Amino acid sequence: MVLKFRTMMRAISFFLVLILLCFISFAQEKYVVSAKSNIKVTGTSTLHDWEVLSNEISGSLLFELKDKGKKNQPLKGSIASAELSLKVESLKSERGETMNGKMHRALLYDEFPQIKFSLTEAIPVNEASTIAKGVLAIAGTEKSVQIGVDLDVSEDTILIQGSKNFKLSDFEIDPPSAMFGQIETGNDIVISFDLKYTKE
Repeated sequence: MVLKFRTMMRAISFFLVLILLCFISFAQEKYVVSAKSNIKVTGTSTLHDWEVLSNEISGSLLFELKDKGKKNQPLKGSIASAELSLKVESLKSERGETMNGKMHRALLYDEFPQIKFSLTEAIPVNEASTIAKGVLAIAGTEKSVQIGVDLDVSEDTILIQGSKNFKLSDFEIDPPSAMFGQIETGNDIVISFDLKYTKE
């Protein structure tokens, strides 16, 4: 009798675990970065302002769905995890290869070919914005960051936009210079992003 009871309890426990796993897999949806995304870095120098742009971004996120809401209305939920990376060499300037080369060398692209971001926590502010906490790695230096982002979540896509001010010295980067030091890059930069994720 005791054996039958234990067997029955094991069976019930097994089915409860299956139900829980099914619920988790349903509640979390995976999205990947699309080719329509971009990350831009802007800054100043003693000669002119500058910007570099990359469209070659890879990464994914898990969105924890809480409420599908009404038709044609944004989905309700939060970002459970996210990873993002781009190749340093994919950052390009309209000012030509000379500037690209100086920037890539300043970012130590030979030793650290990728810029990476890993989300540690997403704190919803409201349905359209979130505070993203994570670790940003540039040129071999990791820094804990906190970035306010705008969210637009639908059934098949998630749009994420935002920007953050940094200093090159935050990542132990020496600002590039040209013309034997006559032209110097400013220490302050802005990293802005316009990311489109599509459901996998």
